[in-house]
Amino acid sequence: MIKNTLYYSYLKIKYFFRIRKSRGFGIHSPFVFHLVRHIIKDKHPFYVFDLLTDRFDDYSYRDVKYAKIVYRVINELEIKHVFCKSPLFACDKLIFDNADTQFQSLESVSEIVDGYKVIYAGDDDFKKLIDVNTVDSFRSSKTLVVLSEMYKNDEALNVFKMLKSECSVSLDMFYRAFLFFDDKLQVGSYSIKV
Repeated sequence: MIKNTLYYSYLKIKYFFRIRKSRGFGIHSPFVFHLVRHIIKDKHPFYVFDLLTDRFDDYSYRDVKYAKIVYRVINELEIKHVFCKSPLFACDKLIFDNADTQFQSLESVSEIVDGYKVIYAGDDDFKKLIDVNTVDSFRSSKTLVVLSEMYKNDEALNVFKMLKSECSVSLDMFYRAFLFFDDKLQVGSYSIKV
């Protein structure tokens, strides 16, 4: 279905007309309000960003912007375990390598049960994410799934919709999505502009 650029453009326009919560107002969940207002919208630099200013030139502006947002979220929630193998997130990997946080392989996800864990999902990981046992393991421990380019193809969009229906909180930023699996969070689905 999403095979041509015209349909992708239609989805993009539809998304930007739908967003209402770009500054956090109108969000009733205290967790999500704090996340949007004080973390995602925060412009204060971390020391890691200053160290990597020259190396950010190798990546697109969008990749750098979203990598900084994910790093802020992970830093705020004090997440120790980050899982990824997709080359889509090379800019994120650059930041984490310089901040002494290493990407771990997806095979060891089920071993981590304490605290939040972050799972980056690229194109090659989508089939693993829609497995029923995987979704159950997300629910049994606090998990943040980061998806990229959900609207680029049908498979990514279907995985995004399926996980969105299963998670506690979803933040759709069009080019990236945060899906929180945590029973203690107030259930909600938000589209925000970054």
